Amino acid sequence: MVKRIITILTLLVLSVTALAQDDSDGTEQIIHVSPYQQECVGVAVQNCLVVRFEDEDELSFFYDSIGGFMFEQGFEYTLLVNVTERENPPADASSLQYELVEILQKLPAQIDGRVWELQSLNGEDVADPTRYTLTTTDEGLALIADCNNVLANLTLNPLSIETTISTLVACPPDSLDADYLEGLNNANLISIENGELILQSPDGQLRFAPPAIEGIDWTLNRVLGLAMMFEIDEATPYTLRLEDGSAEMTISCNGAGAEVELDGAIIRFGEIETEEELCEEDPLSGMFPPIDAVYYVNQDGNLILEDALSNLYEFTSD
Repeated sequence: MVKRIITILTLLVLSVTALAQDDSDGTEQIIHVSPYQQECVGVAVQNCLVVRFEDEDELSFFYDSIGGFMFEQGFEYTLLVNVTERENPPADASSLQYELVEILQKLPAQIDGRVWELQSLNGEDVADPTRYTLTTTDEGLALIADCNNVLANLTLNPLSIETTISTLVACPPDSLDADYLEGLNNANLISIENGELILQSPDGQLRFAPPAIEGIDWTLNRVLGLAMMFEIDEATPYTLRLEDGSAEMTISCNGAGAEVELDGAIIRFGEIETEEELCEEDPLSGMFPPIDAVYYVNQDGNLILEDALSNLYEFTSD
């Protein structure tokens, strides 16, 4: 009997030890994945994910694979992964193995057709982002470099920006125009995180955000999606004004409000408090506003909210 108890206790100890070893295998890390793969050179030329590890500032090529993760171009991802050491990896392989634990965030992300304002250059905040902008066009890039207008060619894979034509106005002494253009010409990695654009060169990073949208009265013009298309007329207005962490809205014939969180270029609406008048028409019943959306401003100055299903809510400013 005593011998049997000892045997059971020994098995229990071994089981607990094995569980402890399993728990200690690997570490969890958060990885941000760019919506664009880029050409890289490992054993051979290949397309690599461009990533930023949560505990690092710089973008880097990711030469490995992530088990259980299927990349879809045009979406930015935040992943929780488990990282373990490989036993006896081949000479040309990484010593680390990555397995997907959870997709924490997946949002549509593109550089095309958007206006971007420079927020920081090589780690230094830009005092007036409106003086340094980047807009994609059918021909490439249209840039404002302080007092000069500049055109540039753009290639996404591999990333290449080459300025071509520029006005030649002498900018004030505090101008960052030369450093801005040099950073663009040297950029070799691109990512979008929380709807904000990151370009990286060997000398540092250029970080961009959409123009400010707070304190402006916006009126919904139309909604475009794979399963719907609505033109909004004045008879059933949908309006939006963001200010001091809150949103004032018109939803058809009702006034409404909500708390709002801006996280980078992501807008998250809290619980909507609305009047309860029965409207004759409400074509977007329950759909406006989208709970979470990436926002940006297009070349026409219109505000676009793009939800996780890639529905586009287009607003004009009054």
